[in-house]
Amino acid sequence: MLKRFLLTGIAIVLSLLLAANPAIADPSIPDTAVEEGWYLHPLGKPNAADQPYPVSMAVNPNDGATWISYFEDREDTLWVAHYVGTGGNCGSDYKYQCDEVGWQTGDGVYNSIAIYPGDGFFATDMTKVGVAYYSNVSGGSLYYGEYNCSGGLCSWATYLLLLGGYSEPSLTFDESGTPWIAFRRYVSGNSNQLWLAHFVGTGGNCGWGNWQCDTLLTGDFIGNHPSIHVSDNGDLRLLYYYDGNGDDLEHMWYLTGYPGDCGPSNEWHCVSIDTANDVGYHPSQIYEPQTGIGDGRYVAYYSYQNGGTIRLAYLVSLDGNCGNVGGINRWYCMDLTTEVGLPIGGEYGLVLTHDTQYHPVVLYYDTNGGPSGNGSLMIARRIADLDIPTGNCGMDDGSYQWQCETFDDGMRVGPPIVYQSVGRYADMEYFGWGDARAVYYNASLQQISIMMLDLNKVFLPAIVR
Repeated sequence: MLKRFLLTGIAIVLSLLLAANPAIADPSIPDTAVEEGWYLHPLGKPNAADQPYPVSMAVNPNDGATWISYFEDREDTLWVAHYVGTGGNCGSDYKYQCDEVGWQTGDGVYNSIAIYPGDGFFATDMTKVGVAYYSNVSGGSLYYGEYNCSGGLCSWATYLLLLGGYSEPSLTFDESGTPWIAFRRYVSGNSNQLWLAHFVGTGGNCGWGNWQCDTLLTGDFIGNHPSIHVSDNGDLRLLYYYDGNGDDLEHMWYLTGYPGDCGPSNEWHCVSIDTANDVGYHPSQIYEPQTGIGDGRYVAYYSYQNGGTIRLAYLVSLDGNCGNVGGINRWYCMDLTTEVGLPIGGEYGLVLTHDTQYHPVVLYYDTNGGPSGNGSLMIARRIADLDIPTGNCGMDDGSYQWQCETFDDGMRVGPPIVYQSVGRYADMEYFGWGDARAVYYNASLQQISIMMLDLNKVFLPAIVR
């Protein structure tokens, strides 16, 4: 999960007055109240074939609008949908704006969207929406797109960063609004590379000199499914990835002025967190020092063990059971839940995020967890955060410390009642004073769904494309 930024109430109130995005909160009619306060509605049918593709979501905390990047296989390129309220080009009463961001066949099969909401009194004047995406041009190219507004007119601009073998981008912004992208490069044979790029404006070595692109590691099957977090204006960088050679979860971190043991000039620190074999697929991270556990590093990931397992690791500094550094296990690794099934064709649904009180929340896909054996979307939270005495998952110190519940069981009331397969390629984010959005793929209808938690619960219909 990408690092998000919370703004002051003043900035949020001011955003209501700005004309570039005249509408404020993402609306919906509640088709299904899956859990108290949550409401579900579809965002249309971006895929004509029964083939899910990754989707990515970010929420602009200035106005609560959801932005979703997805691969549209009817157009065979990348699209982004976002709520504008009035004057859009799609959705019910044209409340959404749907933009074709990619311009080549195959743009956006892998994509990652992020928002920098600005900083200060006039935060929305500096808002940036960015999307990093893969194109199959030249054997795999890396592009970056940014949504820009000037004089009340807004449009997407796209930039080529690199040609040849680049894929699986993970995008984030630091506090100054600089975009950072982690991605994998296929070299040849079994050889892969893990790369990191960031915008520099001038003097760079890629993206027409506007970006700096660096190789972090080279090795067999290295750098798969990277997840990036950057903070302290680039001084702290956290990376997780799946190592196909060791079949484990790997972690790299960089802190300015703190010498390391790997990466360019040995400026990075490398640690094998979980080496249990068949672990580390599709990691999703949060970094929240406010949690009071370790320094706030959490990562959720998928394992092929035990019929498909969702695992969780967090930094504890001492008395851990994994992540050996200098003879000391500095991480704690645990099974969150097992028997979630093996992903179909690599279609994962797993995201780690935090609520507005910085409590970790895991959203994951269970291939047969629905009432009729259909795929369902599940949610896991710590029992201490829910203020309940016992849990049903996440064994820790001999007892269940987590509660795993159905978030969307796929049941849709007709007539007739039908059970749909939901939950692949999930993403989720909390914002403001407790509102939240979750987006995921409905394989039965070949459409994207969005789940919404709104404190004021003002809902209107929204169907995109």
